[in-house]
Amino acid sequence: MAGETAERSAEIAAPIDAVWAVVGDVSRMPEWSEELESIEILDGDGRSAGSRFRGNNRSGGRAWSMTCVIDSFDNNGHLEFHTESDSGEVRTRWWYRLEAVGERTRVTEGFLRIAKIGRIRALAERKLLGDRTEHNARNIDGSLRRLAAVVERSS
Repeated sequence: MAGETAERSAEIAAPIDAVWAVVGDVSRMPEWSEELESIEILDGDGRSAGSRFRGNNRSGGRAWSMTCVIDSFDNNGHLEFHTESDSGEVRTRWWYRLEAVGERTRVTEGFLRIAKIGRIRALAERKLLGDRTEHNARNIDGSLRRLAAVVERSS
């Protein structure tokens, strides 16, 4: 249902520029995402507002692709994009915010579901995934752990 949201933060033992080098490159998202397997840049450079990419996802035996549009890309550590339906309807907004904390970096990842879904789809989704907000929050926690490992390994 519309309005579902979650946001999580974690500190990474690396300076903000090292973290942004990874987070700010959408083609690297599959390295740390819990469900994202690959990215295909469709339009633009993937590092500016208006760039479009397709995210190919998998969770268990379920696979799907979503078209994404970067809404905000700020080299000071802010990336926001939305997923959209084939008809261009905004479905979900995702964001990453980075903040320097001494020699470390606090990364915040979050989502907000915009699209309204029908009652039958909501019931099917709940049966398949359980609570979608909790599912995404767990995935964000896992993604932030994986992101920390990727950045700390390359720093």
